[in-house]
Amino acid sequence: MWDWIKRNSEAIEAAAAMIMAAATIIAIVGVKLQIDAAAAQQNAQSAREYYRGLLEVTLNKPELAVFDHCATHSSEAYAAYEHYVEYVLYTAEQTISLNVNWTSPLVGLLEPHRDYICETFEQSEFHPALQDLLGSYSSGLCETALPCGKR
Repeated sequence: MWDWIKRNSEAIEAAAAMIMAAATIIAIVGVKLQIDAAAAQQNAQSAREYYRGLLEVTLNKPELAVFDHCATHSSEAYAAYEHYVEYVLYTAEQTISLNVNWTSPLVGLLEPHRDYICETFEQSEFHPALQDLLGSYSSGLCETALPCGKR
Protein backbone atom coordinates (compact mmCIF):
# COMPACT_ATOMS: atom_id res chain seq x y z
CA MET A 1 0.00 0.00 0.00
CA TRP A 2 2.81 2.42 0.87
CA ASP A 3 4.33 1.60 -2.42
CA TRP A 4 1.14 2.57 -4.25
CA ILE A 5 0.95 5.83 -2.30
CA LYS A 6 4.56 6.69 -3.19
CA ARG A 7 3.95 5.95 -6.88
CA ASN A 8 0.78 8.05 -6.97
CA SER A 9 1.79 10.82 -4.57
CA GLU A 10 1.65 13.53 -7.22
CA ALA A 11 -1.85 12.49 -8.29
CA ILE A 12 -2.95 12.27 -4.65
CA GLU A 13 -1.55 15.76 -3.95
CA ALA A 14 -3.30 17.14 -7.03
CA ALA A 15 -6.59 15.54 -5.99
CA ALA A 16 -6.21 16.93 -2.47
CA ALA A 17 -5.51 20.41 -3.87
CA MET A 18 -8.62 20.18 -6.07
CA ILE A 19 -10.72 19.06 -3.11
CA MET A 20 -9.39 21.97 -1.02
CA ALA A 21 -10.09 24.44 -3.86
CA ALA A 22 -13.64 23.09 -4.22
CA ALA A 23 -14.16 23.32 -0.46
CA THR A 24 -12.91 26.91 -0.50
CA ILE A 25 -15.26 27.84 -3.34
CA ILE A 26 -18.18 26.18 -1.56
CA ALA A 27 -17.31 28.08 1.63
CA ILE A 28 -17.13 31.41 -0.23
CA VAL A 29 -20.49 30.77 -1.90
CA GLY A 30 -21.95 29.74 1.46
CA VAL A 31 -20.73 32.96 3.11
CA LYS A 32 -22.16 35.04 0.26
CA LEU A 33 -25.52 33.28 0.59
CA GLN A 34 -25.52 33.88 4.35
CA ILE A 35 -24.70 37.57 3.89
CA ASP A 36 -27.47 37.94 1.31
CA ALA A 37 -29.96 36.14 3.55
CA ALA A 38 -29.01 38.34 6.52
CA ALA A 39 -29.40 41.48 4.39
CA ALA A 40 -32.80 40.32 3.12
CA GLN A 41 -33.90 39.56 6.68
CA GLN A 42 -32.70 42.99 7.85
CA ASN A 43 -34.54 44.69 4.97
CA ALA A 44 -37.72 42.81 5.81
CA GLN A 45 -37.41 43.78 9.47
CA SER A 46 -36.75 47.42 8.60
CA ALA A 47 -39.77 47.49 6.28
CA ARG A 48 -41.94 46.07 9.08
CA GLU A 49 -40.62 48.73 11.48
CA TYR A 50 -41.41 51.56 9.05
CA TYR A 51 -44.90 50.19 8.49
CA ARG A 52 -45.45 49.62 12.21
CA GLY A 53 -44.44 53.25 12.90
CA LEU A 54 -46.99 54.45 10.37
CA LEU A 55 -49.71 52.29 11.89
CA GLU A 56 -48.85 53.64 15.33
CA VAL A 57 -49.24 57.23 14.14
CA THR A 58 -52.50 56.31 12.41
CA LEU A 59 -53.84 54.63 15.53
CA ASN A 60 -52.89 57.62 17.68
CA LYS A 61 -54.40 60.13 15.24
CA PRO A 62 -57.13 58.26 13.31
CA GLU A 63 -58.73 61.52 12.22
CA LEU A 64 -55.73 62.13 9.95
CA ALA A 65 -56.30 58.85 8.14
CA VAL A 66 -59.80 59.96 7.06
CA PHE A 67 -59.15 63.71 6.82
CA ASP A 68 -61.08 65.65 4.17
CA HIS A 69 -58.54 68.17 3.00
CA CYS A 70 -61.19 70.14 1.09
CA ALA A 71 -63.28 70.88 4.19
CA THR A 72 -62.60 73.86 6.40
CA HIS A 73 -60.16 73.03 9.21
CA SER A 74 -58.06 74.90 11.72
CA SER A 75 -54.56 75.69 10.57
CA GLU A 76 -53.20 73.29 13.20
CA ALA A 77 -55.38 70.42 11.97
CA TYR A 78 -54.46 71.08 8.35
CA ALA A 79 -50.75 71.27 9.21
CA ALA A 80 -51.03 67.98 11.10
CA TYR A 81 -52.66 66.43 8.03
CA GLU A 82 -49.96 67.76 5.69
CA HIS A 83 -47.27 66.26 7.90
CA TYR A 84 -49.18 63.01 8.20
CA VAL A 85 -49.40 62.62 4.42
CA GLU A 86 -45.71 63.43 4.06
CA TYR A 87 -45.00 60.78 6.68
CA VAL A 88 -47.18 58.27 4.82
CA LEU A 89 -45.32 59.02 1.58
CA TYR A 90 -41.93 58.81 3.31
CA THR A 91 -42.88 55.52 4.95
CA ALA A 92 -44.15 54.14 1.66
CA GLU A 93 -40.95 55.15 -0.09
CA GLN A 94 -38.69 53.63 2.56
CA THR A 95 -40.75 50.49 2.96
CA ILE A 96 -41.03 49.55 -0.70
CA SER A 97 -37.41 50.41 -1.39
CA LEU A 98 -36.60 47.70 1.15
CA ASN A 99 -39.29 45.19 0.24
CA VAL A 100 -41.73 45.46 -2.67
CA ASN A 101 -44.09 42.98 -1.02
CA TRP A 102 -45.50 45.92 0.97
CA THR A 103 -47.00 47.55 -2.12
CA SER A 104 -50.59 46.40 -1.55
CA PRO A 105 -50.91 47.55 2.08
CA LEU A 106 -49.28 50.87 1.21
CA VAL A 107 -51.60 51.46 -1.72
CA GLY A 108 -54.47 50.96 0.71
CA LEU A 109 -53.05 53.56 3.08
CA LEU A 110 -52.40 56.07 0.30
CA GLU A 111 -55.78 55.76 -1.43
CA PRO A 112 -57.74 58.01 0.99
CA HIS A 113 -55.18 60.77 0.38
CA ARG A 114 -55.04 60.42 -3.40
CA ASP A 115 -56.65 63.75 -4.25
CA TYR A 116 -54.47 65.69 -1.80
CA ILE A 117 -51.29 63.95 -2.99
CA CYS A 118 -52.11 64.65 -6.63
CA GLU A 119 -52.96 68.31 -5.97
CA THR A 120 -49.91 68.94 -3.83
CA PHE A 121 -47.00 66.89 -5.18
CA GLU A 122 -45.36 66.22 -8.50
CA GLN A 123 -44.78 62.50 -8.86
CA SER A 124 -41.41 63.24 -10.43
CA GLU A 125 -40.31 64.55 -7.00
CA PHE A 126 -40.59 61.08 -5.53
CA HIS A 127 -38.09 58.27 -5.38
CA PRO A 128 -38.55 55.85 -8.33
CA ALA A 129 -39.82 53.15 -5.96
CA LEU A 130 -42.57 55.48 -4.77
CA GLN A 131 -43.35 56.58 -8.34
CA ASP A 132 -43.86 52.92 -9.20
CA LEU A 133 -46.14 52.49 -6.20
CA LEU A 134 -48.20 55.53 -7.10
CA GLY A 135 -48.41 54.31 -10.66
CA SER A 136 -49.56 50.89 -9.49
CA TYR A 137 -53.18 51.97 -9.21
CA SER A 138 -55.20 50.54 -12.07
CA SER A 139 -55.33 53.81 -14.01
CA GLY A 140 -52.56 55.66 -12.21
CA LEU A 141 -52.97 57.54 -8.96
CA CYS A 142 -53.60 61.02 -10.28
CA GLU A 143 -55.52 60.24 -13.45
CA THR A 144 -58.73 59.81 -11.46
CA ALA A 145 -58.05 62.44 -8.77
CA LEU A 146 -60.52 65.27 -8.36
CA PRO A 147 -59.56 68.78 -7.22
CA CYS A 148 -61.50 70.20 -4.28
CA GLY A 149 -63.81 72.36 -6.40
CA LYS A 150 -64.82 69.42 -8.65
CA ARG A 151 -66.13 67.00 -6.00
